[in-house]
Amino acid sequence: MICLPKMLYVLANVPTYVPLRWFNDIDKLLQKLLCPTSKQRLARAIMQALWSKGGLALPNFWNYYLAAQLANLQQWWHPNLDNRAMTLEMHIMGSEQELQTLPFTGPRPDNNLSAKTLSTYKCWQIVAKETYLNTNQWSPAMPLWHNKLLGQFLQIPDPGIWANKGITELHHILLGYVLKTFELQNHYLFRYLQLKHAFSTQFPGHTV
Repeated sequence: MICLPKMLYVLANVPTYVPLRWFNDIDKLLQKLLCPTSKQRLARAIMQALWSKGGLALPNFWNYYLAAQLANLQQWWHPNLDNRAMTLEMHIMGSEQELQTLPFTGPRPDNNLSAKTLSTYKCWQIVAKETYLNTNQWSPAMPLWHNKLLGQFLQIPDPGIWANKGITELHHILLGYVLKTFELQNHYLFRYLQLKHAFSTQFPGHTV
């Protein structure tokens, strides 16, 4: 379908969230185009099914929209700093890290998300729900700071001190399944004890 690449370009670059009802209207117009004079005899799901499954392989624009928006996640996680739009999104979020961890931590109260960033985040939530993707599972790459899933680490004051040392994800403080030891100056000893307490409380039973 020659119009599909053009539509996909629009869906990937639309600067705001497009609700499902808009795509339902598009599907209705397409159905009228295919059946202009007679009553629709095939359900929309059958018309959008693959040829191999007895369908007409009509495009599901809603799924195309979700896929196009989720492509932005790749840019968040592997940003091209020469892309001015990407650097602008980082600036609005506050930092590169906050943009990268947004899908897992959600927006913070002081975050002022742009319409495009919010659109991608909403689409991510929809896909996670529809595919039963569990974003609450612990992962070595999950963010340590401002992460609602790690409640004990939210109690650590000034997490930016650790972030400035490159300690931003769970695997940065782990050696196997135990907490790493770090070579720190004396005035950082108390902060390490705070980190140790948060780890032992968040993950009881693990050696610290």
